[in-house]
Amino acid sequence: MEPAPDLKTKPATSEVRIIRLLGLISTGYVLSLLSLFASMEWIGERNWILSLLIYVPSHLWLLPLGILVPVSFYFHSWRCLWPLGGGIVAFFLFVPCRWAGQQTPPAGSLTFLTNNIANSNHQSVQPFIREQDPDIIALQEAKGRKLNYSKAFPGRFVAGCNQFILISKYPILSATVVEKADWVGRPVAARFELNVNGRQLVVYNIHMPTPRPDFAKLLGFGLLRETLGVERNRRRSDGRSYRESMEARIELAENLVQQISSEKLPFVLMGDFNMPDHGYIYHLFASKFTDVFAKGGRGWGWTFPGFGSHDFGMMGPWLRIDYLFAGQGWKPVSCKTEPGRRSKHRAVAACLALTDQN
Repeated sequence: MEPAPDLKTKPATSEVRIIRLLGLISTGYVLSLLSLFASMEWIGERNWILSLLIYVPSHLWLLPLGILVPVSFYFHSWRCLWPLGGGIVAFFLFVPCRWAGQQTPPAGSLTFLTNNIANSNHQSVQPFIREQDPDIIALQEAKGRKLNYSKAFPGRFVAGCNQFILISKYPILSATVVEKADWVGRPVAARFELNVNGRQLVVYNIHMPTPRPDFAKLLGFGLLRETLGVERNRRRSDGRSYRESMEARIELAENLVQQISSEKLPFVLMGDFNMPDHGYIYHLFASKFTDVFAKGGRGWGWTFPGFGSHDFGMMGPWLRIDYLFAGQGWKPVSCKTEPGRRSKHRAVAACLALTDQN
């Protein structure tokens, strides 16, 4: 008598090969993603390719999952489904969603708000200001608007310095640009000294240069030249090649961090830093000062590019480039990004409490 046939169906040789190939592709994808994220995080602007990639919408790096996962399901390759978990874990390590608990503001805490008011798409930040009722407001790209804001905020102190405006419930004692911190002759920061209930505090209003003109240098044959290292020093509109611009940007950030670090009074930095929350420049600031949203925010905190007419604005915000950083002696209580306004930059508001260290 012949033995009964084996009822188990073995996958065809070609299907086995496909499943193995899927496993290799899945493993390679996750390892490459982790390596790329780590490089963007800690090398960032020090490598010209990575200096571009840190501005790419982070969720685009998950697009390969849209192919790998359905194909794995089709071939019943359950072992290949781990890219779904691995890719998502890598994504949330690189782009963490904050879940800071709500805290009751202690007595004497202050609320700060910052906004780059350019390209507002005719959408006013005033509703968010009324909702937050900040003690101190820092505005960028507001040159020549001091009189307008004095009328808009009667009973408050208003000071202007170059493109920077500060609006405060407390007296503003001085307003000066930060020396030796400029980009092609334009200051990138102003220092405002305030008297808050008999205590002197400092607010640094920041607007780091936009990298948009540098990215434009890579258009046409620019990207090929940069890749091949040809004509790196060819004169451009600002006298720099792309790599030279990145080097100058790093030098500017290092200089600014060094100057602010020597501040003797309690201080807060806020404004449009034009840097994603990844990369070498971000860690220059985050290693010296407290990123208030990272400590007390909720969600992703994306502030740019909103829904302006440029920078693929129809996609909505995908970058966090507007910040509040606190010096020593401040305790972050909460931080909130303005929701929904269809402007290029969304405002950021934060509540901070002074400790006894200052």
